[in-house]
Amino acid sequence: MSEKINFQDTDGNQVSGQYKVSDGMITVTAPDGRTKTVEIEESKLSPETLAKMLLLQLHREGRAAD
Repeated sequence: MSEKINFQDTDGNQVSGQYKVSDGMITVTAPDGRTKTVEIEESKLSPETLAKMLLLQLHREGRAAD
């Protein structure tokens, strides 16, 4: 089951997407379909915090590509 996530970055831009935790992995999906997947065991962050971090990376990468 995917969880929706929505927050503002430090510039005040809205960042949204969804994440799914399965088999010790977290996969974050941006609205445009780009994804990032990492192993949760390597992180000391909560799944939601880790999802926000990954989604923010996707958001920044998408803005840099424009």
